[in-house]
Amino acid sequence: MKAKEFNYTKGVLTLIFISTVIRIALALILDLAEDEAYFRTFALFPELSNFDKPPMIGWIIQLFTNNLYFNSEFAIRLSSILCGSTSMWVIYIIARRLSRETAGFYSVLLYATSFYFSIYSSLLALPESPQTLFYLLSLYFIIEALFPRRKNCEESTIISNMAYILAGIFIGLSILSEFSSAMIWPAIFIYLLIYNRSQFKRLALYLSLITSLLFLIPLYIWYFGYNLPGSQYITLLFNFNGSFPIREMVKGLLVVIVLNNPINIAIIFYSIVKFNKRKIRDNKFNLLITISSITAITFLSLSVFSGIFIYAISHTFIPLLFIAGDYMSKQLINREKLTLHPYLNGSIYLYITLLSIITLNNYTGIINNNVFVSKSSLTKPLQIIWPLKQLAPYLK
Repeated sequence: MKAKEFNYTKGVLTLIFISTVIRIALALILDLAEDEAYFRTFALFPELSNFDKPPMIGWIIQLFTNNLYFNSEFAIRLSSILCGSTSMWVIYIIARRLSRETAGFYSVLLYATSFYFSIYSSLLALPESPQTLFYLLSLYFIIEALFPRRKNCEESTIISNMAYILAGIFIGLSILSEFSSAMIWPAIFIYLLIYNRSQFKRLALYLSLITSLLFLIPLYIWYFGYNLPGSQYITLLFNFNGSFPIREMVKGLLVVIVLNNPINIAIIFYSIVKFNKRKIRDNKFNLLITISSITAITFLSLSVFSGIFIYAISHTFIPLLFIAGDYMSKQLINREKLTLHPYLNGSIYLYITLLSIITLNNYTGIINNNVFVSKSSLTKPLQIIWPLKQLAPYLK
């Protein structure tokens, strides 16, 4: 088939269907992981917030299980599966808005072959599932607000103002899913300060920020209104113990690389290099680079206090998917036959291979998981016990 004759919208819908079927099958055969069982308690004992995470994951589990009336692995994961499928479509419409349909197709394919995005945040009942969807919707409406389709048009200005408010709503919902989404606003303001200061004159920008803060009222009440130990736990995470956790940071970075598919990361960084060499760079892509860079720098810096912050940088790859998709679409746009980028073929093969091994190991246990566990961790209690011990006075 010729590349120009291929219907990329149908291709994306096919990818979404195949990916959803795979996740449904895995949801039916895999037992709940430890973290999923923990977050199930958020739905079992609903609160305005929780000890270490915002409340959104508990709320959506309640919603999709009819308050745990349907109490199976599949039912508990259903919300995550639907969030993942919807996220793939939002990626397509964002990439199509930024560039073209072909870029949307390749961006979705990169998402679908990332273990973090297609499994971790699109299958497992974890806070990252709603966070990813709301994060993407935030990006879409921020782009609509900052880059109206028609300039000097009254209707376009009204739509832009509405997009600002909707962006504020989804940023608030994203923060209610996972605290790391709070970095969206600082990144946006830094972008505006560098590239588009005229936006600071718009009332809609500040209304959007206020809207986001209003969505966080449940967190204010729970953490500070009741003087609960959750605020103490957060404080402990920022206590510097005098030494840099180099080992934890390196381990965390390796986990992030593997989860996001090493070949995909190579494609993304190569695309960024090519993007930086452009003589004329589109400000829409400068926005994505800024959001990604500020988020990555922030959480790498916070990793000095606690190794858990390193894992939050996985979401810095979301804006970069669109840059990689745009690059690949331009590389392949003039080819007569429909072909995938050779690196993308390798990414698909690696994804299928590792997913097959993981599924096989779930039933056979052929991989000795203790090989990847240090001897000290087998004889010592979990590190989480330390902050719990520090909180003992507050729990009495």
